[in-house]
Formats: sequence, structure tokens, C-alpha cells
Amino acid sequence: MSARSSAPPPIALDPSDADALFEMSLDNVCVAGLDGYFRRVNPAWTQTLGWSAAELRSRPLIEFVHPDDRDKTLAGRQRLAEGAELGPLRNRYLCKNGTYRWFEWRSVAHLDRGLVYAVARDITEQKLAEEQLAESRQREESLQKQLVFADRMAAVGTLAAGLAHEINNPLAYVVANSQLMLDSLRVLESELTAQRLLELRDMTLSVQEGAERIRKIMRGLKTFSRVEREQ
Repeated sequence: MSARSSAPPPIALDPSDADALFEMSLDNVCVAGLDGYFRRVNPAWTQTLGWSAAELRSRPLIEFVHPDDRDKTLAGRQRLAEGAELGPLRNRYLCKNGTYRWFEWRSVAHLDRGLVYAVARDITEQKLAEEQLAESRQREESLQKQLVFADRMAAVGTLAAGLAHEINNPLAYVVANSQLMLDSLRVLESELTAQRLLELRDMTLSVQEGAERIRKIMRGLKTFSRVEREQ
């Protein structure tokens, strides 16, 4: 039988190995005090932000944070001071050239030493991609709404044209007949009492006025049904 291979035993890292990992990390690795100052930063910070290690240590780290992100950053620091782990926390850090980079933090505090050990991954390109995707979705939703609205307007236009056609025909009979009624009343004026003649005339005029109002509405509907898409 062949001997079963076993995994090699773990080894303790030499302090020099830990320093090498700290210095060579592509992510932004740091040690900060609970007082809000950087104590040590790896070279990735200078490569990302442009500030030297001495410049980063010389100012409260909150001064590098975008003003809109400071409240949540300070709240995160408070959670660390209470012994909780922090992450992921996203905020923006000021570059030396005046621009900002997005970081995603994972941090843990060593309360006995008053220190915070943290890794901040640069996610600026990811955030830009997310924003572009969100804008693209908004444009797509806006276009979809415009298409739906255009379809509805086309349907309303078709309905308006149909209504105008269906109502105009009987409306023409109403207008023509009311005119005939008025003409007939003029002929019968001598045979009707003045009061009755006035009543019939008022009734006929009301019919004409109502028919004319409907005709105007139908004319507007027909115009709407032919309106250009841009209008």
C-alpha cells in the first residue's frame, strides 16, 4: 500500500516575513491609532493617493476622507473602539492631485494597544462601472417609458379618429334637422302663440348649440389623431 501524503504542518511567520507581506501588498494596508492618526502605511498608499507616508501620518486621517463620507467613517471608528470588527465600509479618500479614490475597508481593533489594523481595497473602477451600469439602466427605463407613452398616444389617436368618425355622421343629422325645424317654425309663426313659438325656438336653438359644441370637440379629436409624434 502506498503511504498517504499529508499536508505540511503550519509554520509561524518570522517578523521579517510579516513586514515583507505588509510592504508588498497590492492593497492599501495600514495600522492606525484609535486617536485617528495613521501609524504605518504600506507603499500602496503612496501609489494610490500620491501622498507620502510622512504626509499621511502627519494629519488626522479623517481629513483625507470625502466630506460626505465622514459621518459613517467616524461611526465605524466608534464601532472599532467598542471592540467590533468593521467591514465592508466604503468611503472616498483624497488624492494629492485633488481627486478622490473609492476604498472598501475591512478593519479590526486591538484595544489593549489602542491600534486598528486595516486593509483598504481600491474599488474606484468598480464604482465607476456600477455608476455607468445604473445610468444605463435609467436610460433604458426612460426609453421604455417613452415607448409605452408613444404607444398609448398612438392608441388614443386611433380611438379619437374612430370616435370622431362615428359621432360626426349622426351629428350631421342633428344639425341638419335642427335647421329644418327652425325654418319650419318661421313658416308656422302665424299659427302658433307667441309664447309657444318662443319655447320651440329656444328648444331648437339649444339643440343647435349642443350639436355645435360636439362638432368642435370632434374637430379637436380629429386634429389630435393627426398630430405629429414630436408635438
